[in-house]
Amino acid sequence: MRKAGLRVPTIFHAFSNQSGGFETIGFEIKDIYNAIEKQMWAGETDAEVELTFFSGLKSIDYGMFWKYSLDGEKRLQNLFWCDGTSRYDCSVFGNVLGFDAMYGRNKYKCPLVIFLGVDHHMRTVVFNYVILNNESEDSYVWLLRPFLEAMKGKPPKSVMTDGDLVIKSTVGIVFPGAHYRLCSWHLLRNATAKVGRFGLS
Repeated sequence: MRKAGLRVPTIFHAFSNQSGGFETIGFEIKDIYNAIEKQMWAGETDAEVELTFFSGLKSIDYGMFWKYSLDGEKRLQNLFWCDGTSRYDCSVFGNVLGFDAMYGRNKYKCPLVIFLGVDHHMRTVVFNYVILNNESEDSYVWLLRPFLEAMKGKPPKSVMTDGDLVIKSTVGIVFPGAHYRLCSWHLLRNATAKVGRFGLS
């Protein structure tokens, strides 16, 4: 509970920044703490609580979209979600799509993938989030298909990633007309890693 409590203000502020302010979120920070406590008492799994939470959000955000897949034992395998604001942002600013598969891992050691872009004020906008079971080509194909569905079939014109060959292959499968690009941060990191410093042996 203590670890979750430390992350709640950060998550709440991220939601408020993305949605345009605290008043547009639809819930307060105490609601997050209440949901965490309710989950602890109910004995529900994290996956059950998350899917119930999304269902509740649908009643106040008609643009809320989520997809999930289960493994052979009916356990949550992959989870994709985005809200109405993110879907709108993507419809306007989604011609260039960046996605970061190395953003972080949750307590289940699953990668968290974030799809993002840049708005007309050069601010980063988040389009959606995905928790994957693994980083295989099948998982990446799975995550790009709900993205297309959420964005009403409109693929991006360019996709920027970190140069992972599996991601590159997946982008070619799901977005065959999109240009694949390396992000500038990874280009600079890779270039400087190969160059020695002058005068040092």
